[in-house]
Amino acid sequence: MEIEILKQTIKNVSDKQAFEKMLSEKDIQFIPGTVSELFMMEDEEFDFVGPEENKDRHLAQKPPKIIAVSELKVFFPLITTTQGLNSKIKDSGIEPIKIGRNNYLTSFDVRKLFSKNNIIKYEDINLAVAVIATKGGVGKTTSTINIASRLVQYGFKVCVVDVDAQCNATQGLGAPDDLDNVLYEVISEEKDCKDIKLDDVILKVTPNLHLLPSGPSNTLLESYLALRVPRIDVAFQNITNELKKKYDIVLFDCSPSLGITNSGVLLAADEILIPFTPGSYSYKSVGKTLRWIRDVIDQFKSDRRKKIKVFINMFEERKMISKSYLVHSGTEKVLKNFNMSTYLPFAEAVKQQSEEGLSIVETNKNSRIKDGFISLVHELIGLDGDYK
Repeated sequence: MEIEILKQTIKNVSDKQAFEKMLSEKDIQFIPGTVSELFMMEDEEFDFVGPEENKDRHLAQKPPKIIAVSELKVFFPLITTTQGLNSKIKDSGIEPIKIGRNNYLTSFDVRKLFSKNNIIKYEDINLAVAVIATKGGVGKTTSTINIASRLVQYGFKVCVVDVDAQCNATQGLGAPDDLDNVLYEVISEEKDCKDIKLDDVILKVTPNLHLLPSGPSNTLLESYLALRVPRIDVAFQNITNELKKKYDIVLFDCSPSLGITNSGVLLAADEILIPFTPGSYSYKSVGKTLRWIRDVIDQFKSDRRKKIKVFINMFEERKMISKSYLVHSGTEKVLKNFNMSTYLPFAEAVKQQSEEGLSIVETNKNSRIKDGFISLVHELIGLDGDYK
């Protein structure tokens, strides 16, 4: 839920009850018992912006992502109860947030908990991941947003870069598609773009989830790179290097094409993630994408090793065609070396959540599709263990 509160208003409220009353008077929707706790924390990283301060960017920042304590039990196999885990959390100097009957942690507290218990070594993870699919309709953007959301829940600082001029990732993360400055203005050296810096364009969706948005001007990227940039192999490298200094993980949501723009992203990325759906057109497009990746790397003599990972999306267990392509992807010569063990089941709930501006991993309801995205994230960052 969006919470539009000016910084100066927050600073003037020190009493918890007065704070909740202020929210109520402003007719601001919030989850009872959580927002005031979040704002009362003495943590400079809670950098909320309101409509006046953020009006040029058309985006009111949301509060930190939270995750139910019960979802973290899998990381502590020796602790058999949620009560025991709550004790473990408090021993780590963290106070869970109570919402109804459940306890939650903010992304900041999850990072503190995981770091203290050596579950994730954040300092060892610094990735730029290109999510590419040459065929549309395979769930590329939906996957990008859900992966980003889960990573943030785990305490990572993430930036989503919307490369696609269709602006689906931009809209999916709550921003409009008519922003004045987007990715194109950052890359372009045209006269009216020279003074536009990366920090001027990035939007804060939540404190740990940021967006480098797309807009109508991104349609000019392809021709600009072809006509005005002598080395597309470095076109995205400078931006990627700058982003990796600020974020743990950068996710590029690419357009469904094999053009120059995606070639630049490919060359700058550390890993390439390719979703496909069960069906001949989508399946064949994966082989085409893999050949294109090889050709681009050979053409530009890139010495950067790329990790390529392919996964099936919208898998329908009852349909023979889904089972057939699941077998093919694990045995076929072209794919077997890149195939991920995770496959995502078809779920209408994903579309419904997207329409509401939410990711499936943020719902409290357990489901196979939610478990699938969680497993996908674990494979992506190399989390060991039999986790969901």
